Amino acid sequence: MRRLALANIAGIPCAVTCVLAWLRAPMLLAVLILGATIQSGCQFWTNQAVNDYYFPEQQATSATTEKRAIDLEIFFVDRVKDSPLIGEQLWQSLHQVSTIETQNRNNLDQHGFRIAFSPARPSRQLQSLMALSTSDDPTRRALKQTLTLPVGQETFLLASTIPTGTQVRLDEDGVEHVLDIVDGKSMFRLKAELADGGWARLTLIPELRHGQHSLRPQGTKDEFVFQHGQKPVTFYEDRMTAEINIGEILVLGSDPQREDDLASHFFRGDGVSGPSDEIERLMLIRVADVHDVQGQRMEQR
Repeated sequence: MRRLALANIAGIPCAVTCVLAWLRAPMLLAVLILGATIQSGCQFWTNQAVNDYYFPEQQATSATTEKRAIDLEIFFVDRVKDSPLIGEQLWQSLHQVSTIETQNRNNLDQHGFRIAFSPARPSRQLQSLMALSTSDDPTRRALKQTLTLPVGQETFLLASTIPTGTQVRLDEDGVEHVLDIVDGKSMFRLKAELADGGWARLTLIPELRHGQHSLRPQGTKDEFVFQHGQKPVTFYEDRMTAEINIGEILVLGSDPQREDDLASHFFRGDGVSGPSDEIERLMLIRVADVHDVQGQRMEQR
């Protein structure tokens, strides 16, 4: 009897141990689950939240942007030299561009460039010149080109071709030299911006391209980049800036009294249907509209 009691007493610690182990199992499981949660939470904070906090620019989102654009109508009008339709009577009916600085104006006059503008209701003489021609007669031709230019963006307008063998007289720092043209083209750098009151500010810079096509450094706003093309000769001193309203027309041409000056190579016929030196060209730029354009871009935040 005494041995049985002792055996029962001896079995108590074992039973207590089993009971404690049974009670401890859920707690251990809970501790393990809690530890795993804390660990995964810390890992999530380390990998995701910290990166989002310290590197917010890595999150790209799509946004709709609005930009302004200017619609231009460009007319190339060809007439035989000394035609009364493009003579002094036409230029006297136009208005002087007041936004050209005095020094630029002197350079333009010296190099034979003429620039003026017409109100939104042009004269009958100008209307007749702008009437589009379906004839192949190079002495009575008017071609139209439409262009939508985002505000602040620059493009090129081809004004005329220059036959190989043409000599262009240039004046650099008071020293005159002759440029022998090979496969030449005359063009304008055209940039459209918005001025106060919703007016369009057009800036044109004359430029010659000639020679073989090759990889050449081209200057941009911030740096030089290599582009494939002909050798450019840009005349920044002949920059033309005009502020005109919707419907108004910018008129560009050359002074017939300065036939051998720089401007004469920009306003001549293309030489395809006849001798280019017998055809005089006008370039008319009409501001058709100023409007918003929408686009999608990826922005960083």
